[in-house]
Amino acid sequence: MFEKEEAKIILPIKKFIHEKILSSDFKSKKGRVIGEVLESAIFIEIDEDSSDIRNEIVIKTVDVRLRVLELWDEEGSSSTENLILGLNRPLIIKFNNDLEEYEIIKSEKVSILNHTQY
Repeated sequence: MFEKEEAKIILPIKKFIHEKILSSDFKSKKGRVIGEVLESAIFIEIDEDSSDIRNEIVIKTVDVRLRVLELWDEEGSSSTENLILGLNRPLIIKFNNDLEEYEIIKSEKVSILNHTQY
């Protein structure tokens, strides 16, 4: 797959992950809320046999490395933390011809797995 096309595929995945971890439902291994994503690297593995680049793409695995700002308390105390994340199931991404970009479909059963070690 071309690097340019892969970068377009990663954009909706990055948005999906950032929205999930910035919600108040997601907590770090230390039980803290994430206030901001400072850096991120996302690596994907595409199921080549089940995918069609201009139709539907099945993302077999997603490996995410993040540098985040953890919030400790209401006064604004915080620290930075590295997170290693993955997903519990494959993602399906479809190309939207009207917007000329990829979008995630059927993501309601997909959740974030925190593989970060203490």
